Order: sequence, then C-alpha cells, then structure tokens
Amino acid sequence: ADRLLVPSVATEPELVEIWPSDRVGVCRTGVAEIFGQMPQPLLLPTAMEQKSQLLQRTSRRYLLLYVGRLSPEKNVDALLDALSLLPDCALWIVGDGPSRAALEEQARELPVQFTGYQHGETLVALYRTADCFVCPSQTETFGQTVNEALAAGTPVVLPDVAVFKEAYGRFSPVAFWKAGDQFSMVKRIQSQLRCNSAASDASADGSCS
Repeated sequence: ADRLLVPSVATEPELVEIWPSDRVGVCRTGVAEIFGQMPQPLLLPTAMEQKSQLLQRTSRRYLLLYVGRLSPEKNVDALLDALSLLPDCALWIVGDGPSRAALEEQARELPVQFTGYQHGETLVALYRTADCFVCPSQTETFGQTVNEALAAGTPVVLPDVAVFKEAYGRFSPVAFWKAGDQFSMVKRIQSQLRCNSAASDASADGSCS
C-alpha cells in the first residue's frame, strides 16, 4: 500500500512504527465541514417534550446524554457516580449491553432514564435535545458517538486520553477532564453547561473549552 490511514495515530502505535512517517495519515472526523449543519430532525419536538418531562419530574435544569454500549469498559458507572455531584443534571443513557441491569440498579435513586438502542431520526433528535454529551470511556479507538454529537452541535466532555485529544482536541465545543478524576469530570461538565447557557443567551465568547 502507498499510504496507511488510521482514525488516530495514538490508537495504532505498533502499526504506525513500522511505516515511514511520510506514509502515515489520519482519517479526520469531518466534523469541521458538517458541524452544526445536520438538519433538524422531525422528531425533535417529541424529544424536547420528553426532556421537559424528565427535568420537571426530577427538578433538574440540564440534561446530559450518553450514547453507546453498556459494558464495563465504557465506564458508565463512573458517570453515574459523578451525577450525584451534579445536582442540576439529569441523564439519558442510550444503548444496551451486558451491564444494563447493574447500571439500572446503580441509578435507581438517580435522575436517569434508560432508552435502549436508538437510531436514525430518533437518535439525532436525542443528540440535538441534550445540553451536553458525555463519553466516560477511556479505551475508545475513535469514538463515533463523539463525532455524532459534535455533528449535531452538542457540547461534548471527554477524558483526556490520547485518542480523544488527537481526534477531537481541535474542536472548541469539546472539553477534557483528567482521566480517572471524578471531580475534574464534574468541573468540566459544569463549565460546558455554563458556556452553553451563555451561548444561548448570546453572551458567550464562542469557546467552551
């Protein structure tokens, strides 16, 4: 082959090492070209009503979103732990997997709604509706759901692992927390929510990092 393309050099160090540096390239996310341009889904009003009901029922102000497989390596339990330090936030968990029952038990007293797998217009509406997308996984090879959230124009919070820093570090709607530090996660989520609220009031400076 003339060229090796990877989603992130950080995820393929052994493979990249055996190639000349001038023959290795990164497949960029494409978000720069489509950011905020995703059409408004027809189901957006339904998602907004579901959000309003959840926030009203739980006396919360903001809605966080996680999309992905529910399995141990995704670290969703850490997000649930952090939710107890975010008194203004409720959470949608979109997806399914072997950890769902355990996560539902952990979230029994928390303002969390599990939606199961979603796709198409429904999923786009959920991305558009959330106030902030959070991906707690520290072992991704690319993070397609991060790409989707950014394409929907939703602020994102990620752990500062190499793959996420390399793939998404150049996008201003992304904030990073110190991996493994719950208080850092909470602080970054809060800062993104404040920035997003300020932007909605047309008083932000355009940076949410």
